[in-house]
Amino acid sequence: MAADRVEIRLAIAGTIDQVIMERLITGAGAIPVEQRRHKKSEMRKRIIGFNNAAAARNWVVLIDLDHDTSCAPELCREWLPHPAEHMYFRIAKREIESWILADRERLSRFISVPLSRITTDPEDLPYPKEYLINLARQSTDRNVVRDIVPRPGSGRTEGSAYISWMIDFVNNTRRGWRPEIAASHADSLARCIRCIKRLAEGKRSIRQS
Repeated sequence: MAADRVEIRLAIAGTIDQVIMERLITGAGAIPVEQRRHKKSEMRKRIIGFNNAAAARNWVVLIDLDHDTSCAPELCREWLPHPAEHMYFRIAKREIESWILADRERLSRFISVPLSRITTDPEDLPYPKEYLINLARQSTDRNVVRDIVPRPGSGRTEGSAYISWMIDFVNNTRRGWRPEIAASHADSLARCIRCIKRLAEGKRSIRQS
């Protein structure tokens, strides 16, 4: 019953992050509640408040590593050296798009790009989002190119329907993203899934594994 399911509160920076985390939390049998969305700079200011709240309630805070530091553990130490009992501070390397790219077989079919053109090491990419959009440029599907790739002279970094396509891919359980498959090619995703399952099982955050 829903009343027996663990609630997990979320702090995320963007729409794609939110959709992915909702998929992971519900997949673990928990319920995502009290979702807070802030820019990364604002998240830094609020992290202590989230951590204080996590003394009594489950919280997952997710940000992109970007190029702030060389590795996620270093950023964890800078932002939150002493996580609370029910806090998991997770970092996607280097952008959340690396987790999407990690299910290369499904992504290949979804955006009509040959599998051979998609990297097997998405977390080694310096700019995963840019890489994904450049993949879309090579698509044989005109709709993919039109919606995901920014128009010349638009000044945008992504197409007008980029987020919609990513949401569709993440939420499509039949033809879209498979978290467990993607986790085998993205260690930061694998760690995040383990953390969420731990919270869903009612276990404490003994360490940020």
